[in-house]
Amino acid sequence: MKSLRLSLVSLVSFILAVGCSEEQVVPRTNPQIKMSAVEIEGTVGVKFSATVQDFGSDQIIEHGFIYAQTINFEYGETEGPKIGSSEQIAFSGAPSESFSEIAKAGLQGGKRYAVRAYLKTAEYTVYSSPLSFTSQSTAGFQFERLQYSEPLYFGDTVTVFGKNLSNQISNYAVSVNGQAVTVFDLQKESFRFLLPSMLSFSAPYQSSAYLQFSFEIAGKSLGIIEEVKFREPEFSINSVPQNYGPRLEIKGKYMRSDASYVIARLANGEIRTLDAVYTDSVIFFQSKVAFESLNPKLSVVVRGKTYDLENAVRLNPTELEPNQSIRVKLGNTITLKGGNFNSEIPEANEIILDEGGLYFQPISVTNDTYSFQLNYKEHPYGRQIQVRSKVAGKVSNNSAEVFLTDPGIPIMAYSGVQLTSSEPSIVTIGDFVYQRDGRRIFRIDPKNRKVTQLFTLPVTGYDNFVNYYLLTDGQKLFLYDDYYSYANEGGILTVIDPNTGDKQVFPSMPFLIEQPEAMYAQDGAFYIEGGFVRGEFDVTYSKNRYKLDLSTRQWVQLPGEFKGFREVSKPYSIFDFQGKKYAFSNEMVANQERLVLKSFNPSTESWFTEKTYLENYQVLRFPSVAVGDFVFPQFRQNHDLRIRWGTDSFEKWDRGVGQFNFLEGFTFGFNDMFYQIGIQLIWEFDQSYF
Repeated sequence: MKSLRLSLVSLVSFILAVGCSEEQVVPRTNPQIKMSAVEIEGTVGVKFSATVQDFGSDQIIEHGFIYAQTINFEYGETEGPKIGSSEQIAFSGAPSESFSEIAKAGLQGGKRYAVRAYLKTAEYTVYSSPLSFTSQSTAGFQFERLQYSEPLYFGDTVTVFGKNLSNQISNYAVSVNGQAVTVFDLQKESFRFLLPSMLSFSAPYQSSAYLQFSFEIAGKSLGIIEEVKFREPEFSINSVPQNYGPRLEIKGKYMRSDASYVIARLANGEIRTLDAVYTDSVIFFQSKVAFESLNPKLSVVVRGKTYDLENAVRLNPTELEPNQSIRVKLGNTITLKGGNFNSEIPEANEIILDEGGLYFQPISVTNDTYSFQLNYKEHPYGRQIQVRSKVAGKVSNNSAEVFLTDPGIPIMAYSGVQLTSSEPSIVTIGDFVYQRDGRRIFRIDPKNRKVTQLFTLPVTGYDNFVNYYLLTDGQKLFLYDDYYSYANEGGILTVIDPNTGDKQVFPSMPFLIEQPEAMYAQDGAFYIEGGFVRGEFDVTYSKNRYKLDLSTRQWVQLPGEFKGFREVSKPYSIFDFQGKKYAFSNEMVANQERLVLKSFNPSTESWFTEKTYLENYQVLRFPSVAVGDFVFPQFRQNHDLRIRWGTDSFEKWDRGVGQFNFLEGFTFGFNDMFYQIGIQLIWEFDQSYF
């Protein structure tokens, strides 16, 4: 029975428990709200009113109004604005049964709006049905102040404080100096934006840090010009000098600007603008200018202000590779190897020559090569030339050797001398060359490139002579002067020792002969052959031969005739070679005119034919020149011939410069070189480069 009683008790307890549970269930309800009024409050704003119809069963955590412009409300739009896409007036917690608020932000006069009241729980939001209204002009956005950290720079944050701010970013249009910015962090009484990454600092504010702020918020516009402390650029010295290249760098901080050029200032006051790109930490600019220094004077314009820079850019010097030796002819391309040539501006690379008679002409340049030509500018120069580079005012430490392989080079100046091209007037004795100009005797020193006036003959007598000659026996100078033969006076010989200046004047020639066709000195005697006698009305050609014995001072006529034909005397081109005296002449051989080589026999005092050539080059009276194993004959039209001694043929050689630069007959040999006097210059010809 005990068990049964317990079971009944348990059953009754269960039934009671079930009955009590069913009595505690309460139905859940949602809050309900409706818009009760929309009232226009003049220029203040719009007053919204709402009534809570049911607070519902869940806790209300926020309430308020939302409103937005509408286009279709009268045409069936019933959903209305929602939180997040509309202007919002919010209050924390649950409202009173009725609540209202005046909306001042985000309203534009004459625009159509829809408004809804809302109640918000932790789980959901309940909206009222929308009402529509047309807004009048309202006070709207009211600016209070700007807040930012100074000095200001691009990308810094600016906070704007004010009243009646819209909470819709779409209602904001903000710019600084005309540059649009993006607004963020909208608060009830503030919003923020970042200073644009690039601002234009144009007149009239280029000398001051003024910024023009422009705000347009929900139809309300406001412009503010505010003087700010904008961050100054900081320029740093580049620790590593730069090479020339497409662009150079200026390093520093806070250098960003809308400027697009760098100014290079030259010593003559000229300025060059170079295209540039500005960043915060580096300004890249073109190197298209011939800098005058390794520390060029530059100016940059940063945010409307000009800064003159010293040492902001340092350049590496241009240097040649050591031990360069180049053999070349004038006009051919010379390529120097080195480092850091200015390839952007070829003319910025200068060549420094140790010879003033040449100039360089650029051809091409890379960063490590420079190609150019050497050209002649009618001044003397040598064969071995030291070449250095000069860029930005700095001459290279290393030099290159350029060796000219042209046949001829002008080794020295020779001006102010009256050159008489019709008579022999130049001879070589020892280390010097002597040249006669009327009464003056000049000494030419080819080794030291020097010319001096050695003697001046007295005025008396010499001014009346009409023909002047200069010869040598290898030791002394022989000066012969003759009159017109119809004056019945013979020529006079003067012998001068060039080392001491001692002078001997010999008796006048007793024979009336003018302009001898051959003259030479040999073994203490002076010889004259051929010529003519000028009468008052006619000219008689002479084939006589004469001799002056220097020891007895006596003139005698020698046997035999000077060789000629057609009644016209033919000159001898006389020269000394290997201790003997030779001459080229034109003679009739087997009824044909031929060039012959003759040698002089001192014992018989006569000339003998050594060789007859097939050619018949017309010989001049000037001495031929023997140099080494070659003889350079003096022909009338064939100026570029030489003959190797012992052979029968003449060789052509390239003078390397136009014949118009030279005077006929003014040639000599010296130290195995062939020389020719030109217009104001003496040229040296090296046979190894023919």
